[in-house]
Amino acid sequence: MLDDISSILASLSHHSSGASPSDSGPTRKNVRCQNCGQKNIIWSDDPPEKRVCDSCGTTLKVRFGTPVPKLHGEYAGFWIRLSAGLVDCILVIVFTLVFFFLLLFSGIFFPSESTWRLMVTSEQSPFLLFIIWPVLWVIYYWLWTGLKGQTLGKMLFRIKVVNSESKKPGLIRALLREIPGKLLSTFGFLIGFFWIASDRQKQGWHDKIARTYVIKVMKTTSLLNGGEVSNAK
Repeated sequence: MLDDISSILASLSHHSSGASPSDSGPTRKNVRCQNCGQKNIIWSDDPPEKRVCDSCGTTLKVRFGTPVPKLHGEYAGFWIRLSAGLVDCILVIVFTLVFFFLLLFSGIFFPSESTWRLMVTSEQSPFLLFIIWPVLWVIYYWLWTGLKGQTLGKMLFRIKVVNSESKKPGLIRALLREIPGKLLSTFGFLIGFFWIASDRQKQGWHDKIARTYVIKVMKTTSLLNGGEVSNAK
């Protein structure tokens, strides 16, 4: 009984010190000391020196799951991400068609018997689209996501891809997300993408593989001193 009361008091004390009890806050574990049997409250954000028994001072062995992400924004849900994805899809198709016609046009600058001119002017040239489109798709998503955290579609809907510290994912993490991650999400009738709708953190399978999150952001506002700040929505 006394242990339960102390647990409640410890919980209230921790939250009153500024920690949030929401899903994005630290998690708590009740750990029994292996030396004296005392029940202790340990929080996921407690430093190692605080993970000791309140009674005898023995260092407690406790493990938490995946670290809680420190995100500066609300999770972006399925429908807003789908809308941004449709915009990006249209843009990539436009880019692909422009690039394809530029390739066809470039053929006139080569000798008539050259391999390149024969390829781009033959009846098989439309098959180049099936090569160009997925290549441009991957490059578009990889570079924009890795370097900026936002594709053009995500900019339009004010959402962005971040890591667990609300920073840009970077090229390596973005590559993992966009190629093997999205290939996995595509399997099984796109179930990895539909997973976003029911997931607590609104992650698709590609997000879980790369440990990325998609959050909403408000429009950047200018400060009086000339600086800028991006306010989370």
